[in-house]
Amino acid sequence: RHAEAEREFRALYEIRRRPENLGEEHPNTLRTRYHLATSLYALGRKDDADLLLDGLRESLIAVVSEDHIYVRDLDAWLAER
Repeated sequence: RHAEAEREFRALYEIRRRPENLGEEHPNTLRTRYHLATSLYALGRKDDADLLLDGLRESLIAVVSEDHIYVRDLDAWLAER
């Protein structure tokens, strides 16, 4: 299940992050990056997940707000891992 999710989130992330689509800093792209990271973490690929998580919170806050659900979800997940 996690391997399938990783493939799907990776494909979606690669599409969304392109400048002609949503771009790197779009909230939906950042949310997909979060989901890809959690999938990688569940697969035991913690180093790969950490690369995606690096700076993610700051990027989210820059485009939404600190109290946005995307940021709260990320904070909750980080606290649990």
